[in-house]
Amino acid sequence: MKKMCVKNKNHEKKKGATAIEAVVGLLALVMIMAFFVDMLTIVQQRYTVSQTANTLVRTIATQGGIQSQTPNNYPNGDSNYVTSTELYRTLSERMLGLGVDEWTMTVTDDAGVNTNVGVGTKVKFDYREPFTITLRYESKWHITNQIIPGMSDSFTITQKRTAISEYEDNYNEDWSE
Repeated sequence: MKKMCVKNKNHEKKKGATAIEAVVGLLALVMIMAFFVDMLTIVQQRYTVSQTANTLVRTIATQGGIQSQTPNNYPNGDSNYVTSTELYRTLSERMLGLGVDEWTMTVTDDAGVNTNVGVGTKVKFDYREPFTITLRYESKWHITNQIIPGMSDSFTITQKRTAISEYEDNYNEDWSE
């Protein structure tokens, strides 16, 4: 019986310790939840950009490159060809929808020549010529960097895809005869 009284006296002396533990635990929970919310956003961005990179490389491979205008004699003409202006506009809208402000897309040919993709970009690849696209963007910590001091607010993620051109470059030949 005497031991119980001693425990109760010690407990009465530490009334504030429980409140401090609760506050520290609550702060830790808030930090963990903020981290998971940020990670969810980053994973969604990464997944969507990855799928976009797959679509872009497939489109460029199927067309044998990208041009500012539909090439003459391209099968089914404008309805099947994605121009560099359309590609850039679609990519810009998708990145803006993800909350990504800064991004670049580069097409690298077999010789190592880099071409930044924008409105009016012209890049041709002959049949079975390999090329690589690089989609680089800035992702941001929205909540976590506000909680953890000294943490950088953004970081760069790069998506690379390699493909082989599937279209024979016959732009100058007239197949209508």
